[in-house]
This record gives sequence, C-alpha cells and structure tokens, in this order.
Amino acid sequence: MSAYGERLDLPAKGQGAVTCANTGDRYVLDGSNISRQEIPA
Repeated sequence: MSAYGERLDLPAKGQGAVTCANTGDRYVLDGSNISRQEIPA
C-alpha cells in the first residue's frame, strides 16, 4: 500500500519500482523490502 492508501502494482518478492500517481513518490522493491522515495513538491 502506498502512503496515499492505494495498492502498489508490485509482486510480494523480487525487484521492481512504481511511482504513485497521486503523490509522485517512488516505491522500490528489493527482495522483500519496499522503500519509499519521497518526491519534494
């Protein structure tokens, strides 16, 4: 789930990245860990 409350289109494990359409934040999946990179307004 994004900080905005939307489901992220990422697998449960693996590699990937997605950008939230509402906030512009980028979510990066590395293995089973997801990190959020906040985009300044």
